[in-house]
Amino acid sequence: MKRTFAILLTLITFLSFSQENEKDWNLYKEVNGIKINYKYQECHDVHNGIHQELVLFQFVNKTENDIKIDFDFSLIYSNTKSLISKTSEQRKQILIKKLSTYESSCFENREYTIFSKFLNYTDKSELQKFDLKNIKINPTKL
Repeated sequence: MKRTFAILLTLITFLSFSQENEKDWNLYKEVNGIKINYKYQECHDVHNGIHQELVLFQFVNKTENDIKIDFDFSLIYSNTKSLISKTSEQRKQILIKKLSTYESSCFENREYTIFSKFLNYTDKSELQKFDLKNIKINPTKL
């Protein structure tokens, strides 16, 4: 009985995650046959009381080559007193097969998302601006 309850609780927790207010992808930049799109997405983890907005990314490889994309996130957050500027210390890297798409989401590939704001707090920092810096696209073998 306890095992069934634990499985049921796990399933309910998983299903309680929701994605709302889905918007179409916006073109951020196109470089050498690679489209980089983004969108703001509400992500809700009802079980843990986490309600946040993330910036999700979609990388579309329109070339006939497998590629490696390297970049840094540059982020500017505001709080009630000042602006905070952050550049990620860790360089991001994505490997994408030819003619394919790689997407981040509320649940997968979270290392390629940006936290925008909490939806259930008004006194916390919010993302004011983001930029992908030092974008390098190179053919690779996967």
